[in-house]
Amino acid sequence: MKNTMKKYGFIALIMVVAVIAIGFTACETPEEWEVWLEVNGVRVGDTVILGDTLDAKHDATGSLGYPTWYKDGVKIDAVVGEFSYKPTEAGKYKFSMKNGNDEKFTDEVNVVAGISGFTTEMQDYLGTWIMRGATAGAGWTFKDPNGNPADETLVLTQTLFKLDSTVVTGNANEKLYFNITKWEKTTRTGSSFNNNGVKITGTVNQNTGYTQGFPANSTTMEIYLNMNNKNQLQASFAITPRSFVKQAQ
Repeated sequence: MKNTMKKYGFIALIMVVAVIAIGFTACETPEEWEVWLEVNGVRVGDTVILGDTLDAKHDATGSLGYPTWYKDGVKIDAVVGEFSYKPTEAGKYKFSMKNGNDEKFTDEVNVVAGISGFTTEMQDYLGTWIMRGATAGAGWTFKDPNGNPADETLVLTQTLFKLDSTVVTGNANEKLYFNITKWEKTTRTGSSFNNNGVKITGTVNQNTGYTQGFPANSTTMEIYLNMNNKNQLQASFAITPRSFVKQAQ
């Protein structure tokens, strides 16, 4: 009888220890999960444009609490508990949540002002792009002074479309500096490249040394990204369309 009691007592002790261990693990082991920010269903990079709504997402399965937004380190009291927020001014915005162990998980992004019509998704158009005349295809007939197919470099920012060419007109290389005042979405038909793009509105910089060999009265241009490869871009302006490849930053 004593041996039986010792046996059951030992089993009970093991069960108690197991329960304590499970409880300790449940309380103390950090849950592996992540918080991130999106705009229009796309995970953001370092910067988004003012006017877009930030959506906080997570992949947690356990208990969550305290969804909180901050601007420049200061809590935004009006949106505590919300998973979406539309900033009304530029700054650094952070979203924070806690898990059941009171551990905080965050993601943050810089919100910057954009010019008229410019949105976060249009940031893919910005950067330095190069068109190599040798691989531009039969439709590209322009030559540099040495008789080789001409190359062109495009630098595109929110406010500037800056094209420099190895084609020479008169005694100077052709170039087009176009000051952008507005961005907007546009469409076209019949293209295997992409039928959805952007139209930029602005004015040609007519100061000496900034525009050579292009019409000075251009007010709009259309630009299209290859949706299967966002490192490829087509620009339609000054009669002849161009195709460019994005350069590493």
